[in-house]
Amino acid sequence: MTATLTLNDRGRELAKIEIGERDGLWFFALSFQQRIGDNWGHAEPWNPAREDRAFFDRGSALEAAVALARSEWAGREDGFALHLAWLRSIEADPQPDLFGGAE
Repeated sequence: MTATLTLNDRGRELAKIEIGERDGLWFFALSFQQRIGDNWGHAEPWNPAREDRAFFDRGSALEAAVALARSEWAGREDGFALHLAWLRSIEADPQPDLFGGAE
């Protein structure tokens, strides 16, 4: 089972964190697109075979996804201002009911 947190602006998907559980471990995938400038971005599928994305609980997987996004966007704060505000909203409300309260 996976769920997706998505940032959209004017009908365009700008960022996505997909998070899910398989065999007792939680995994995440991060995709994003800069909306101004050079439109730099990155997309990846949710892949539970990636050991570097395996966590024992949903909260840790989400924290790692946010940390990865921050590191990817470092130095591009102007082009990712909306994205960074979105990350702050996730940190303020980490979606505890994303999976019906499952942790």
